[in-house]
Amino acid sequence: LRGYARDDLAAAFPSEPVLDAEAVELRTSPWAADPIVLLAGDRPWEAFRLKSTLPGLRVPRGDVLLVGVRDLPRAGVKLYDPWPPPAQDKPLDPRLKIIDPTADVNGDESLKHVYRTLEAAVADAKPDDVLQLKIDGNQELATLTLNKPRLRLTLQAHPGFKPVLVLPKEAPADAAFLRLLDGQLTLDGLEFRLRARTGAAAVGSSQSVVVVSGGRECRFRNCVITLEERDGEPCRVFHLPAALRGTLAAAGEPKLSFEQTLVRGRGRLLSATERAFDLDIKDSIAALQGPLAELRLDPSDVLGTPAPKAAIRMDQLTGVFASAPFVVDFARGATDAPPLVLTSSRSVFASLDGSPLIRIFGEAKIEPRGLVRWTAQTPSWFTGLTGDWLVVGPRPPGLSKSYVEADWADFTEDREPPKTVALTFRQTPTRRKLATLGAAAYVITTVDTASADTTECGARFMK
Repeated sequence: LRGYARDDLAAAFPSEPVLDAEAVELRTSPWAADPIVLLAGDRPWEAFRLKSTLPGLRVPRGDVLLVGVRDLPRAGVKLYDPWPPPAQDKPLDPRLKIIDPTADVNGDESLKHVYRTLEAAVADAKPDDVLQLKIDGNQELATLTLNKPRLRLTLQAHPGFKPVLVLPKEAPADAAFLRLLDGQLTLDGLEFRLRARTGAAAVGSSQSVVVVSGGRECRFRNCVITLEERDGEPCRVFHLPAALRGTLAAAGEPKLSFEQTLVRGRGRLLSATERAFDLDIKDSIAALQGPLAELRLDPSDVLGTPAPKAAIRMDQLTGVFASAPFVVDFARGATDAPPLVLTSSRSVFASLDGSPLIRIFGEAKIEPRGLVRWTAQTPSWFTGLTGDWLVVGPRPPGLSKSYVEADWADFTEDREPPKTVALTFRQTPTRRKLATLGAAAYVITTVDTASADTTECGARFMK
């Protein structure tokens, strides 16, 4: 036997019409499934069904949209039911890249935008690219480092797919899905789950969704994040580690945000050590057995470098907590410019266990006004704060100074007293349920303030 390459056929058989001027040479299998397996089964005709989405098999003339046989009338068999729709004329967005671990992409030019791994797609990414995960269910994702200076990247779910991203079981001690060193990142329509490690694996380790060592911006939009902290292993969405002394300016002040996102379970939404940042939470839910923000700030650096400033804005946040939502550790005393500024608007702060709203670790004699400033652009609702609203004292607990609701004006800029209300959610949250309740559970059904509407404060996206 002698074989001929495609280009040699015309010379080998000059009188035979073996070539078609419009012929397409396929570089991937045209079959919808393995024909050898199907031919041995009880429905052998299915072996001849083609992969209807493969562009090289489409023939857009009249109603003939695929090459090959359409049906077998005598056998009463239709290979395609329903018949494949016409190919879309809309051109592929050049910014779109699809991550499909099951794709057979070898050599197929029509699939050059499809990647089997996220790492490969990121390596080829250009500014403003959109990476879509064509994955359903749990998918392990090893740490991905983003360090391209001008990279603006969006990572989202492919339409019709719901990926749930988890860390590998053999993840390192300081495990994270993403490490942001530079650029801008948007995470859209994804679910992240930090699974608890136990025993020796949890000792001295931590887990984060995003470690922000640099970069300009990181946004979560339409996401669900579940934290399962256990055995003293911190779990957090954002972690901002300390920068090297004298490099705080180089690390920058990243803009972090959540929009229409649910963060739930046991852990922290954000932890930061001597780092400036700007956090914006809008129309979102934080249901946590742990702080919304845990910060270590040094407002009087002895080497003269500017003190890091942290700002947290909350607009239409529904916060349900089983511990103090704001925990701040100050290494030194207060300054004229408070290093932490909290701004709330139309939000709900619900305590499940009566914990204070703010817990400051430091000397009991320092005045909180020099450490934290809380302002309300629009009144928010507070419920379940049965005792102290703010506690200042050393770690471990010793001589502390407490501030109750009547002291609110002493450490805030609110002109009106806080709105303390009694309210109910569609489902009653408890410590054990925080990691499992969905967003719809936090729809407010009743509020005891006569002039208030249940939609006046809190998240609205789940309605």
